Amino acid sequence: MFIDVYMKEMFNVWDAKYLLSHFIDAKKLEHENDGLIFTVDDCPYYPGTCNEILKWKPVELNSIDFKLEKTPNPLIYQLKSSDDELFSFIVVASEPT
Repeated sequence: MFIDVYMKEMFNVWDAKYLLSHFIDAKKLEHENDGLIFTVDDCPYYPGTCNEILKWKPVELNSIDFKLEKTPNPLIYQLKSSDDELFSFIVVASEPT
């Protein structure tokens, strides 16, 4: 079995302004891009949460990953983080249809 692995090109942190102005803002990439990833040289990249890297996105593309869980009360939902920790509650005006 052959697995094709595509490695993204790496740049130095001081190239960020150039990358933003000449590639991302200018729409010159062959693929959709929603930000930059800053990491140290010896840190492997993997998707998901990684405390060793910083992912930067423009404000209009930022999102928060969470899930809603039903409670016994149909108007109240638990708001949980992706690692299943309770963050808060959401109260809705009427039961969803």
